[in-house]
Amino acid sequence: HRAVFLTGVMSYLSAPLWFFFLVLSTALLAVNTLMEPQYFMAPRQLYPLWPQWHPDKAVALFSTTIVLLFLPKLLSIILIWAKGAKEFGGKFKVTLSMLLEMLFSMLLAPVRMIFHTRFVLAAFLGWAATWNSPQRDDDSTPWSEAVKRHGPQTLLGFLWALLVVWLNPSFLWWLVPIVGSLMLSIPVSVISSRVKLGLKSRDESLFLIPEEYNPPQALLSTEKYTHENRWHALNDGFVRSVVDP
Repeated sequence: HRAVFLTGVMSYLSAPLWFFFLVLSTALLAVNTLMEPQYFMAPRQLYPLWPQWHPDKAVALFSTTIVLLFLPKLLSIILIWAKGAKEFGGKFKVTLSMLLEMLFSMLLAPVRMIFHTRFVLAAFLGWAATWNSPQRDDDSTPWSEAVKRHGPQTLLGFLWALLVVWLNPSFLWWLVPIVGSLMLSIPVSVISSRVKLGLKSRDESLFLIPEEYNPPQALLSTEKYTHENRWHALNDGFVRSVVDP
C-alpha cells in the first residue's frame, strides 16, 4: 500500500524536515532581531504592513505534536491499568517506567534527528556511506567513543544555545529540549549503555514486559539448555557440548 511506503519514507525525511524547521525558526528570530522592520514595501504605499504574529497557529502546532507523541503512551498505560498491570511490575512501576521512557525519548530524539539528517543528506548528495554490522554484545560505550560520535552534536548544542541567548533569551525556553539534549548527548550515550543500569532496572521491576515478569516455559527451557551447554563446553569440550546433545 502507498501509505506504507509513505510512512517508511517519512521515517527518514521527518528528521531533516524537523531540523530545517528549527534552523528556519532561528533564522527568522535573527532577522526580526537584527533587522529593522519594513512597514512600507512599495512606493507611495498608503498603509503600513504591520508585523503579524499568530499565536493560535503556534499553539495548534504545539498541541498537535504533544497529542501525537504522548497520547498513544497514555492510552496504553490506561489499558495496562485496566488489566491490573501485574505482569508489568504493578501500576506504580509501569507508570514510573513510562515517565522515564518519555524522558529518555526526549533526550534521544534530537540526537537521532542529527544522525538521520546527516544520513539523508549523504544519500541525496551522493556522499560515500558505509553500513557496517553493529556490535551485538553487551559492551558499554566508552567515553572516548561517545566523544568521537557525539562531540559535534554537543558543540552544535552549545553554539546554538549561545546564539539564541544573544538574539533573544526568552526564545531559549522553546529550544531547551533540543539544545539541552544535544549538550547532554555524550553522558546520556555512556550512561544508557551501562549493563548494570539495565540489570538494576529489571531488579526494580522497571521497563518490564510480561515475558520478563512471568517467563514462558519455552524461554525457561532455552535458558536452562544454554547454561548446560556452556557448562559442558567449559568442562567436557566441544563434542560433548555441541555434537552429543
